Amino acid sequence: MLGSPDLPSLPIPSKSVPTVKVYPSADEASLAVANQVAAEVKQLELVGKTAVLGLPTGATPEAVYRYWCQFHKERAFHWGKVITFNLDEYWPLPKSSKHSYHYFMEQRLFGPAGFDPRNTFIPDGMIAKAQIDEHCRSYEAAIERVGGIDIQLLGIGINGHLGFNEPGSSHQSATRLVDLAETTRERAQPSFGETEVPRYGITMGLSTILRSRHVYLLAFGAAKADAVHCALHGSIDIDCPGSFLQQHPNVHWVLDTAAAAQLELA
Repeated sequence: MLGSPDLPSLPIPSKSVPTVKVYPSADEASLAVANQVAAEVKQLELVGKTAVLGLPTGATPEAVYRYWCQFHKERAFHWGKVITFNLDEYWPLPKSSKHSYHYFMEQRLFGPAGFDPRNTFIPDGMIAKAQIDEHCRSYEAAIERVGGIDIQLLGIGINGHLGFNEPGSSHQSATRLVDLAETTRERAQPSFGETEVPRYGITMGLSTILRSRHVYLLAFGAAKADAVHCALHGSIDIDCPGSFLQQHPNVHWVLDTAAAAQLELA
């Protein structure tokens, strides 16, 4: 694993009781999250607080982003003041690449929903290798300057990763350059076509994620069922980074029936 050192020690609280909601479909779950987060953004605005969101990419949040674009278009919901920090980016990969997360966010959310580009932050996939550590420290500092992340959206990988925090990642980890797991690269390969998936990524660390005030973890489809079960009911262990969410005091798991298939729920 490459990049900047861990953040200062983060206390490990006892296990928290998560909120788990299961919906018949991924679309219904996504609409519920889209509505809930939008309502929380408005509540923060009413008390004079600019909302700070942590955002993922990939297939899991696409429907949420589509609904947010729809809210902006049809309900005059304004996202222009909201500040966002993305979880990760491939390295090395230029922003202009259609496979970059910069491109994904601009096309799927930031452009259509009217986000202010001065308020959107994504790790730089073309930062020179010698400057990566400083870039990662600056990313952490930028999050701290705005008071931390209010609402963090997450997906979970089939190997339990959060962002690009692959198995083996410390719960103390900060934003850094990482080696991508082969399973992560294999899952991404179809979208890259004949282009090889980069072997590295820059990711927000687990410590940074765990400092978010509210977390919404979305997981859809049968392929995620093992990871969801491990993260919710397995031991808290670096082999399943998602398991560290058991220690977060305000995490909401939002699942479809297929992703929840292995859970024992009342």
